[in-house]
Amino acid sequence: MNPLELAPELFDRYFAFFRPAHTSGIVPARIKELARLRIAVLNGCNLCLFARYAAATLEGLDEETVAQVRRPEAERVLAPREALAVRFAERMATDFRTVDGDFMAELRKAFSDAEIAELGLMIGQYMAMGRLLVIMGGHEGACEIYVPPV
Repeated sequence: MNPLELAPELFDRYFAFFRPAHTSGIVPARIKELARLRIAVLNGCNLCLFARYAAATLEGLDEETVAQVRRPEAERVLAPREALAVRFAERMATDFRTVDGDFMAELRKAFSDAEIAELGLMIGQYMAMGRLLVIMGGHEGACEIYVPPV
């Protein structure tokens, strides 16, 4: 049961917000896409794992880099801001209380407060949508991806 097909009008409105927020903004789409893909790994959402947003690939995101989000943190080879964004996503998804003062200070060395807010909001979106898809079984048919109208 794919929730996107059960409430198409609602999801059309959701994607009208989500797409521009994910593909543009002050945080590069490549960084947001890596955070989104790490959430997909943690959620076990195949639909999310197999989807790619063109804005990130236009910024040079390739499958070799994407593969890094499946690796343990110590083995990842990512640019510093990318690695930090992936860690931020991981902490928000697994234990948000570890996004403490020390971690926020680390984030602020690489990102402005506005960038942290944008990235945090998007990570929350990735977590919620991915988990809904997994709960309702919409993640199982990655080849049956719902594509809302543009």
